[in-house]
Amino acid sequence: MTGTPRPPDGGFTAEDIRATVTEALGAGELDEDRDLFALGLDSLGLMRLVGAWRRAGSSVTFQDLVDKPVLSAWYAILRERAGGTGTPAVAPAPTSGDDESPFALSAMQHAYWIGRQDGQPLGGVAPHFAVELDGTGLDPARLRTALDHLVARHGMLRASVDADGRQWYGDGPARFAVHDLRALSGEELSARLAELRERHTHARPDPAAGELFRAALCLLPGDRTRLQIGLDMMAGDALSLRVLLADLRHLYTHPDVPLPPLSLTYR
Repeated sequence: MTGTPRPPDGGFTAEDIRATVTEALGAGELDEDRDLFALGLDSLGLMRLVGAWRRAGSSVTFQDLVDKPVLSAWYAILRERAGGTGTPAVAPAPTSGDDESPFALSAMQHAYWIGRQDGQPLGGVAPHFAVELDGTGLDPARLRTALDHLVARHGMLRASVDADGRQWYGDGPARFAVHDLRALSGEELSARLAELRERHTHARPDPAAGELFRAALCLLPGDRTRLQIGLDMMAGDALSLRVLLADLRHLYTHPDVPLPPLSLTYR
């Protein structure tokens, strides 16, 4: 996939739609009746297309396009929905002390919050991303600094949820642990890594304690490292995780180059 597609200018002609999809796929000539998912389109790519077309004034939805993932059908759907309201403009909220006050959970966050509690049908689990990244030479102190800057940048990484189902941005540092396993080898090392993975993948973070984002670094023999990132879905989705990892990489590798300021918060 290439970058975010450009929305068509001035309408939703077949030429506009074809050009936008071609750019998104990085493809050449497209067969109008070929399944676009078979050609490499994925759900994130489709979300970007829907977002671009809604910003251009369409009321098209993800479900409209996923039901018929071929260009010939999309032409008719987008022309039909071209007169919709699209996505309303969002004005950045002014920065003030009020930004730290509690605010309501979204409907999806509320479902995640209730469902993780014991006693719920199919409940007692937390929807979260558990990522492991193997590498070499990561410096724990430098990584801790980068993580602290990351959670300072993104309020939802330090969010807490109270007993009434309202959330607020805390001000604490990143939750970060270092496991020094360099003295272990063989079966002992494998068993310890398996134990840490089990704990990581089956975590049920406590939203009341601000545990929606956490990281751990395993120091392994031979200067190898394993970085574990946990992101609760109350704090972010799959696309959010990609943004966070990109920001973290920048903050670690280029600590003296500031990231552009954010104009919006989740609030």
